[in-house]
Amino acid sequence: MESYTFMWGQRQSAMITQAMLCQVTKDFDKNGNIIDSGIPETIFTSVDGVFEHYMPNDSIQRLEQNGEKNLDSDFVEMLNKKIEDQHKNFYQFCESISKQSLANLSNSELLLRIEDYQNYLNRTLTFFELSTPAGTASLVHSIKNILNVYVESDKVDDYFLALSTPGEKDSTMEERIDQWLHIQNNSITESDLLHHAWKYPALFFNTYDVTTVIHFLNDRIKIERQRDIMAEIAKIEKHLSKIKTEHEKIYVEIHDRRLRQYSITLQRYALLRYRLKHLWSGAEYLCLGLMQETQKRIDGNFEDFIKTYSFSDIAKFLETGESLDTQQISNRLKRTVIHYREGTCNYYYGDDGEKFLISRGIHKEGHQVSLGTQKIKGNIANKGLITARARIINVEDLEQFMKDSQLFQKGEILVTTMTSPIMVSLIEKAAGIITDEGGITSHAAVVSREFGIPCLVGTRRASKIIKTGDEIELDANTGCIKILSTHN
Repeated sequence: MESYTFMWGQRQSAMITQAMLCQVTKDFDKNGNIIDSGIPETIFTSVDGVFEHYMPNDSIQRLEQNGEKNLDSDFVEMLNKKIEDQHKNFYQFCESISKQSLANLSNSELLLRIEDYQNYLNRTLTFFELSTPAGTASLVHSIKNILNVYVESDKVDDYFLALSTPGEKDSTMEERIDQWLHIQNNSITESDLLHHAWKYPALFFNTYDVTTVIHFLNDRIKIERQRDIMAEIAKIEKHLSKIKTEHEKIYVEIHDRRLRQYSITLQRYALLRYRLKHLWSGAEYLCLGLMQETQKRIDGNFEDFIKTYSFSDIAKFLETGESLDTQQISNRLKRTVIHYREGTCNYYYGDDGEKFLISRGIHKEGHQVSLGTQKIKGNIANKGLITARARIINVEDLEQFMKDSQLFQKGEILVTTMTSPIMVSLIEKAAGIITDEGGITSHAAVVSREFGIPCLVGTRRASKIIKTGDEIELDANTGCIKILSTHN
């Protein structure tokens, strides 16, 4: 039986899940044209809108091989330009959608808009794969191999972490600075808040209510007004200046052109990852009107629509008028499985989905960890050792995050599937970060270095194994986590 690795998971819509197939099944050739990635197999599954992704080792290895193109500086320059064009064009599309009277469109006209939206989303996620752990594996290995030649073995990780950290503002920093500058204007209007949300839509992943967005931003502004704004901005500038100095010091010490090239590429992908995330993670907020108009025509419950209707289902309805019945929706909420193998997708729902996963040796529950013995392992994103209580925080939607964030205590360890720009306020209070997903270019990795706290990424299932209130040891010097005591 093939062995499958849990890659990552989170709450998301059926449309995002379908689009994510492109992230792993599509790739770019040397000219930037989209081609098949060549992976033999992958499995997506969800229960009540909570998505999980599994891959066999040969598929992971194929994605890592595809990432070898990132060692070619000409390829990287070409792709970076295409990503910039994608960002601009996707935003222009979303803006045009926001200005249209969608209710006056025929079903066939609405379908054209849906198809355009899907194509933008698919392409964005294909770009996004470049910044994943598999996509950047060749860069990471090449940088470490060069460092192993020039520096002592116990210093390689330190040098690598420094070189993988961007010395420029990422989108999360830009969002915070924008917000702080807004705060200096005492007469912030609702229009100002919505403009801010439009620029940084990844903050509002799984959020389908503008009123909630405004409420969140107003609450955050009240808290942020207590800060010394100029001191906070100066702190970010000082942090970035320090990183740039560290980079140049290493480049002077190690005279290898490839080290500079590969490191700069890795840093750029960390920055581009943020920008792309604002597109795919923020897409449904940017095109909220399109989501609402489509659901209105299908009728039924909006939450069920988001969790169960794929682009294929929407197209079928707009072409034929055929919608999912109550039993179909119930089965999809119970379990949905998408099995991609050798270019073909098969879908399984309800009990059939459960049986399929069992046949592949994939189970719903995380593996149990014996206290103080078996260790959870992850990739080191920022070094350090801390023992503290854990708190599980996942961004299921904005309202739930606002409730969960009120419970987060200073000095706790943040455990999550993957961090989001919306979590910065929690990260400032956290003693450490643990994520299921992500690599050296992930948000958690970069922001943990900004705030100087230990961080492990890519643990696969830490958020499923660790429970809120557990006392844990986060050893980001060795890449291991121990559960010392459990909270009942």
